[in-house]
Amino acid sequence: MDSFPPRFLDQIASSLLANYFNVASLVVLTLEYFQTVGQEAKLIWPTQWSYVKVIFILNRYLPLALVPPIIYYNVAPLLPALTCKLLFTVPAIGIACSILVADALLYIRIYAVSGRSTIMRNILVANALCVFGLALGPWAFYLIKTVFIDSPFPELSGCFGSEPGPVYLVMVTFGSLLYSTIVTAALFVFYAVRLSRTSRANPLLKVLYIDGALYFISIAALSIINGLVAVLAPDRYRFLLAIPQAVFHNILAARMVLDIREAARTDMGFRSVSGSKRETVGEFKAPSEPQKSTFGSDVATGGVIQSKQSDSTGTTLPTDPESLEDRTWGTKAQSGFKYPPGGGR
Repeated sequence: MDSFPPRFLDQIASSLLANYFNVASLVVLTLEYFQTVGQEAKLIWPTQWSYVKVIFILNRYLPLALVPPIIYYNVAPLLPALTCKLLFTVPAIGIACSILVADALLYIRIYAVSGRSTIMRNILVANALCVFGLALGPWAFYLIKTVFIDSPFPELSGCFGSEPGPVYLVMVTFGSLLYSTIVTAALFVFYAVRLSRTSRANPLLKVLYIDGALYFISIAALSIINGLVAVLAPDRYRFLLAIPQAVFHNILAARMVLDIREAARTDMGFRSVSGSKRETVGEFKAPSEPQKSTFGSDVATGGVIQSKQSDSTGTTLPTDPESLEDRTWGTKAQSGFKYPPGGGR
């Protein structure tokens, strides 16, 4: 081994270290899946198909499909340069997309806790388009510009990159993801504090807002740490924490949805595909307020909001997230709560 050039030995060492993190991430992801698959089968699978359900399933299963090829890339036998490039590029794009899918769930969560404000919806859509474009565009160009070579030594197996893409493209990608995470975390904490002052009696408050805020803060912390490593560490360690960040990003986003639905089971029930009620999330009975003050269900529940008065009248407020009509999205989660703060007061 001492006869090999130092740069090849350094690359082998960095690949080995990265694989330790990748394997650990896959183990955590697998354990998390088996721990929560029962919740998913009970709370997600019976619901009607909607774009929220599709996003959740993509968020749930994309990492399970993408992390193993990345692990194989770091321990691959002698492979042609083109095969190495494909083995690196396809999962790398997939991991970036999985982070953005998790972000989409978080954007939906922000929209829900804002009271389904039209202004906030437009802000989030515009922000999401900018973030997705700034994240995927430079990242794809970086991967295209990266050059791989065949192993110069028969004794050394694996894939070897000779010319990485421009580093500023990676910085733009990481910066856009970090920006998105910080913005969503700040917005969620803001709404958690604001709504906690007016909804203290709500039994779902702790799970919906307090735990949700902790999830957002954790994701933001992981993004900051990964960004610092990408900027300050040597080039060969640039993506050391990329897989752990993506995995935990997806885990926390899925946990947020599952925890809220599990906590709401005693007060909620959503309609299955056949239309019969099930003991899961979909209808939220307000604890003490009339229908106009009913605390809104989360967008990801995909059900309907039901006030206490519905016990006698059967009146429900539709909140199917696939419906974008003003009469649906215009229903506020709380009476008198508007965006921006202070509006209408």
